Amino acid sequence: LKNILGHLAYVLEGAKRLLDIKAYHMKVTTENGVIEDNFIYGMITNSRSVGGFKNLTKDVDMNDGLFEVTLIVQP
Repeated sequence: LKNILGHLAYVLEGAKRLLDIKAYHMKVTTENGVIEDNFIYGMITNSRSVGGFKNLTKDVDMNDGLFEVTLIVQP
């Protein structure tokens, strides 16, 4: 399906499984503050693309020694 639809295949599969995703309550403490919520997805990367999706995080500097964190709150 990915060969036919490209990255749209990821979107369709994600939409199909959205209601089955388990949420995890997390409290994340950073130097900029605290984030506490129920999250259905989280990833730590140092990349400009993941799974064929480009520019998921903005201002990625591959040489700054930092990782990017993406958290998706439960709808």
